[in-house]
Amino acid sequence: MGALAAYIMRGRWQAILSAVALALVSLMLMPLSWPLSFLSAATVGLVTLIQGQREGALCLVGASLLMGLLGMLFLQTPVPAIGFALLVWFPAWFLAMVLGKTVSLSSSILLSSVLGMIVIVAFFGALESPSEWWFTLYVDVLIPALEKAGVVLEDKEALMAALQHSSQLMTGTVAAMWVAGAYLGLMLARRWQALLFNPGGFQKEFHELRLGKAAALFALLVMGVSFSGLGVMSEVALSLLQVMLMIFLLQGLAVGHALIKVYTENTAWLVAMYVMLIFVIPYALMLYAVAGVADNWIDFRQRFVKSD
Repeated sequence: MGALAAYIMRGRWQAILSAVALALVSLMLMPLSWPLSFLSAATVGLVTLIQGQREGALCLVGASLLMGLLGMLFLQTPVPAIGFALLVWFPAWFLAMVLGKTVSLSSSILLSSVLGMIVIVAFFGALESPSEWWFTLYVDVLIPALEKAGVVLEDKEALMAALQHSSQLMTGTVAAMWVAGAYLGLMLARRWQALLFNPGGFQKEFHELRLGKAAALFALLVMGVSFSGLGVMSEVALSLLQVMLMIFLLQGLAVGHALIKVYTENTAWLVAMYVMLIFVIPYALMLYAVAGVADNWIDFRQRFVKSD
């Protein structure tokens, strides 16, 4: 990763070509598109963190134009470029700009959640019923695509019930995944910056991550409204809650990393923590997010640090 970061910082064209090449790789490897897009986002973020918002913006615009040109040549559409610019590169540039000005990782993470919540509120404002919109999309697009691919849908009644439930969560889920992608791209850029100029600095910054009591109280308030049965307000709150859980998941992971470092150098514990997160979703996600919220009052890292 250090070699890639060093290549990106060799010049403007190296940064632009890296961002586009990594974007193309992520689009070609569709099942892995979301995690691989972090690398492309981190390219724009790294340039912004080190060389400032103007150079980061030039990298973003240059990559978008080159991606759009390639899209027109090979796909006759610039949609992939527009999508990547809006969903991946712009959030990375914006959050990196904020991080560069505030020198506060927690403020940048909180800002990513604000962006996600704005998207949710706008979505609910634009559509009379987002859950019905998602359900219609499932019925009109997803099911015909599965049937066309030869998938036999034996119990359609159970499938419809599952899709109905899923449609109520999709707005928040999509927003939460977008927020996670934005802050993970930023954090990777920050790690690359540390590799180049301050080895070990990112680890210390991440281990100390705390989002604050105000954000934690807001998350608890949103949780209460989501379970209040207040119709559309509860549905909006449920979507907002997914975004809040996603950012406090990060604080919970920071707590885990810090405590594991204090008590043992065995990386198997870190591996186990992420294996649990990947294979025990959503329960592990909830557990880590709740730990992240509680940490703002209990301060696990200070309370359980070994005394000399």
